Amino acid sequence: MTTLDPRALEAAAEAVGRHIHYSRQSHNCHRCRRTAESAITAYLAVTQPIVEELEGLEELPVGTIILDRFEDESYTRIVGPRWVSWVEQDGLRHTEVALPARVLWRPQS
Repeated sequence: MTTLDPRALEAAAEAVGRHIHYSRQSHNCHRCRRTAESAITAYLAVTQPIVEELEGLEELPVGTIILDRFEDESYTRIVGPRWVSWVEQDGLRHTEVALPARVLWRPQS
């Protein structure tokens, strides 16, 4: 859903390259770039998972912030199945949120 920021990927690839190749110089080979991309993607899958079904939205705790499928609107879960966007303060039912959505933040449970 969300592509990796090229600047972040480049910085991660350089860090991986310095670690793998034991070099203080900038290094960004294809193998290091793939390794960095895999690591970042795995990290995001855990920290910012994609919710594809309504049941997934129902399981998220109150205070969770998501980004809808169009990536132009974020919502915060309030009491029950209600979600509030920064633009529409009246709130939506979870069935009205455009899926799939990426979880941006969850409160500690």
